Amino acid sequence: MKLPQPVVDAMLGHTRTGYPFEVCGVFLGRPGPPDRVVEAVPVVNRETETPRVRYQIAPEDLLHI
Repeated sequence: MKLPQPVVDAMLGHTRTGYPFEVCGVFLGRPGPPDRVVEAVPVVNRETETPRVRYQIAPEDLLHI
């Protein structure tokens, strides 16, 4: 899988804003070979009990994406 630098930068930016909690997101892309990611979509971590060590993506968030 190929991750262009702008996608990596967006992903790292999302991780910095969520620290110290788990963050999550979805890669969108095109099948290959090689598989190519064209966008990293940040998603809200819906985990409420232990968000420092777990994450949860709500089904409706995936449907929205």
